[in-house]
Amino acid sequence: MLRVLFVIWLCALALFAQATPAPTTNVTVVASVEPLAAAMRQVFAEAPHIQVHTLLLPNQHPHHASLTPGQAKLIHQADLFVWMGPDAEPHLKPFSERYAQRELTMTAQENIQRLYEEGHHASEHQHAHLDPHLWLSPTNVLALVRGLGQHLEPLGLTDEAWQQAEQRFVAAMEATTIALTASLAPYSAVPYLSHHDAWGYFAESFSLQRPLIVSANVEGEASSRQLIVLNREMKRQNIRCVMAEPESRKALLQRLCTGDCKLHQVDPLGRNEKAQWYTDFLLNVGEQFKACLAH
Repeated sequence: MLRVLFVIWLCALALFAQATPAPTTNVTVVASVEPLAAAMRQVFAEAPHIQVHTLLLPNQHPHHASLTPGQAKLIHQADLFVWMGPDAEPHLKPFSERYAQRELTMTAQENIQRLYEEGHHASEHQHAHLDPHLWLSPTNVLALVRGLGQHLEPLGLTDEAWQQAEQRFVAAMEATTIALTASLAPYSAVPYLSHHDAWGYFAESFSLQRPLIVSANVEGEASSRQLIVLNREMKRQNIRCVMAEPESRKALLQRLCTGDCKLHQVDPLGRNEKAQWYTDFLLNVGEQFKACLAH
C-alpha cells in the first residue's frame, strides 16, 4: 500500500513540475547606440527577463569610437548584439567578428533606406560613403525590429509573445509617424543650417528640407572664404535656424548664426534626452526641429 501511495505521489509531483513553467533565464541584448537600445527596450517592454544595454558611452564619439576592454566583454557576454552593420559602423566590425556570439545588423535586413553622400540613394552612387545615421529613419528601425523574429529562441520568447510585442511596436510607430508628419508639415519648406548633414533620414521621412552644411565632416573647419560664402547663402535663403550637434564646432556656428538666427542644440543620438523608448526619441527630435524651424 505504501509503495502504491509513493508511486502516486511521484506521478503527482511529475505532473506538477510539468504544469509549472520553468523560470525564464535572463537574456542580455546589447545595442550599439542609444536609439537602437531604446527600440529594443520598447519592443521588450513586456519581457522583463530581457535586459537591454547601450554599447556606446555618452562621451564617446559616435563616428569612430575606440572601445574599452569592458565594452568588448559586454559584446561577448550578450545573447544578441544589435548594430547597424559594417558599412555604417566600420569601427565595430572587428569587435563583432571577434566577440559577438550572435548578431542582428540593420543593413542586412530587407527594405532598408540607404542614403549616401550628397543625399543620393544607393542606385545613384554604388561606391559612395553610406550616411551612417540610419536610426533616424522609422522605416529602418521597423525593419531591424522585424529581424528579431529570427532570434526568438535565444531571446526566450514564444511565437505568441513575439507577435504581440511586434504588433505593439508597429502600432506605436505608426501613431508616432502620423503625429510627427502632421506636426512638421508647416515647416516643410523652411531652410536651416547644420555643421554636417546628420539629418537626411529624418528629413526624408518627414518631408523636411536638407540643411545647408558647413562641412561634410562634423569635425571639419571652414576657411574665411567659405564663411563668407555661407553667410551670403544664409542671407539669401533667410536661414534663421542652425542645428548644432554635440560634436559640432559651436564657435564656428555662432559666427554664422547672428542677428535673429537661433542656434539650437540637437543630438541625433538622443544622449541628452531621457527617452526610454524609441518613439519618445523620435518625438523629442521632432519637437526640437519644430522649435528651431518655427523661429
